[in-house]
Formats: sequence, C-alpha cells, structure tokens
Amino acid sequence: MTELLFYNKPVPLAKDAHQNLRFQKQQGYSHASKINTVPLSGNEFFPASRDFPIMFAESGGHYIPVALLALTAGGHQLGESWSGFYTPEFVKRYPFALAQGRDVVMIDESAPHFSENEGEKLFDHLGEPTDFLKGVLQYLDQIDAVHKLTMEYTFALKVKGLLVKSDIEIKRQGKSIKLDDFYVVDGSEFHGALTDEEILDWYKKGWIGWTYAHLHSIGSVSEVVKRMVSAQSE
Repeated sequence: MTELLFYNKPVPLAKDAHQNLRFQKQQGYSHASKINTVPLSGNEFFPASRDFPIMFAESGGHYIPVALLALTAGGHQLGESWSGFYTPEFVKRYPFALAQGRDVVMIDESAPHFSENEGEKLFDHLGEPTDFLKGVLQYLDQIDAVHKLTMEYTFALKVKGLLVKSDIEIKRQGKSIKLDDFYVVDGSEFHGALTDEEILDWYKKGWIGWTYAHLHSIGSVSEVVKRMVSAQSE
C-alpha cells in the first residue's frame, strides 16, 4: 500500500520548477482504473459502505482502511466516471497529494491535468501560491487531518485486539475467492472490549459510528459481485 498509489511521476511541488504550471480539471478518474482497493478515511465509511466492503489492509505493522473495489487484480468495474458510486478522496485529490509525515505537497508531474497553456495558475508572477492553489492546500490539509485521526483509530483497534483475519469467501461457478488477506473488526467482541470511558471517548471521536459503518459495509460484497457478473456478461 502506498500513499501515491497511481502517481507515475511524483515530485514535490516547487515554485522554481513549476512557476508556469497550470491545472485543468479532467473528466473521469482514468488514473485509478487499474486498482482493486483504495484507502479510505473514517469519515468516508458511511457513504462508501453502500457500494464497497470496507476492510483493513496490514502494511508495516499498521492497518489501513480500504474500499474493496473488485475481487480480482487488474482493475474494477466502476468505469472511468465512477458514476453512481462513492468516489474516495484518495481518488479525487489526484494529481495532488500531501506526503505523509511531511508538510510537502506532491504532484504527479505526468498528469494530463497540468500544462503551461491552459487552466488555473498555481503560482502568481511573484512565485506566491494563487487563490486556487491555496484552496488545494486547504483541501489537502483537511484530508490529512482526518487521515491522522483514522490511523489513531486503527491503532486503537489493534491495541484492543479487535482486528481479525477476514473469513469471507465468495463462491461462484465452482470457483472460490477468499478475502483472507484483509482484516475486519470482530463485531462479537467489539463492545465487550471497551470500558465505559472508552465507549464515551470513541463515541465523541466518531469511532463507534465508523465501526458500525465498517461492519455494515461487509454486506456490500454482494454489490461487488454483481458488478463483476454484469461486466463479464457485456
């Protein structure tokens, strides 16, 4: 798992190198067409749960919430527009990103969104961020703040021993797909694992709601299967 999952040429945004760079919004999300999972922050659990199972992927001892977009590698069945489906902030923020652990704005320099001819300027003639870029920076800061709280949440789940290997298995046409590379919250142990003080603290932070949204989302595996079957029949 990487914070720059589909960035082909990630570089720090620098006024010297990118003084004349302009941004023009593109239609669709073709940059995310080859992935089958995408990271989520906790505040996205509820809207995402209608369309995707929310699982936890282990990476370097950390647990990262992800939306399961497809059951097989190589892409998903959401199309380039993701029309009618929840689009995660991780996908929408492209081609910008805030490098984790550093206050460094990254861009995909190869993105078709950038040119020196058309679109919104990133820097003014003095090399200062334009209002457009200031808006982007504020947006990235908001995403980063919720991401940090989300990682605090997943660490708390780990400490409480509430993350267990997924035992979800999908059988279709004589074939079996196991989702045992992912983790889920042990719903049967959830409330019993928290003290009264922790329940109140988790409620205030939104973590109780996030957990219920995650548990509810597991039923969306059927939606992923439906999309896969529909794509195969076309």
